[in-house]
Amino acid sequence: MHFAAVAYVGESTLEPLRYYHNITANTLVVLEAMATHNVKTLIYSSTCATYGEPEKMPITEETPQFPINPYGKAKKMAEDIILDFSKSRKSDMSVMILRYFNVIGSDPEGRLGEAPPPELREHGRISGACFDAALGIIPGLKVKGTDYETADGTCVRDYIDVTDLVDAHVKALNKAERGKVGIYNVGTGRGKPSNRSSSHIML
Repeated sequence: MHFAAVAYVGESTLEPLRYYHNITANTLVVLEAMATHNVKTLIYSSTCATYGEPEKMPITEETPQFPINPYGKAKKMAEDIILDFSKSRKSDMSVMILRYFNVIGSDPEGRLGEAPPPELREHGRISGACFDAALGIIPGLKVKGTDYETADGTCVRDYIDVTDLVDAHVKALNKAERGKVGIYNVGTGRGKPSNRSSSHIML
């Protein structure tokens, strides 16, 4: 399973080369190591950011990919490289590409969770910002963007709990078939406005 990547859209616009190196170039390193050691199965952690701003909803695996930020572009390039590599292996590889939507939550037992360094907090996920506000680490929660064409003016996101994401990876590993590529969106299929999501987290 290849999870390794920096993953902040906002930061990617400020440091694009870091993202292309960390995501795209390092995926080449992973594939070269797989070839050297004859590893036949790859589960790749991708993102819905590869779709950009689709004209039609809901987003399916067949939705055209037109990423609009370096993070999404780097992931899309990595996907393309993986697909080319798998074709070159003459139906020898099992590949599963999982395009995550907006991951939220942490280990229910408190063993792991998101802890971005201070300089990345402004790029962090909504759950982390809510917890920081509740703990007094930041003075309050600011929802960016209130002029969207939605019920409350805030952007709509499809959130998936990290524990469900873990289950998706286990299922992908069990479903992987030699010589085949599987591409799956991993989300709930239901969007929620940011205002409502932050209110639920804070309760």
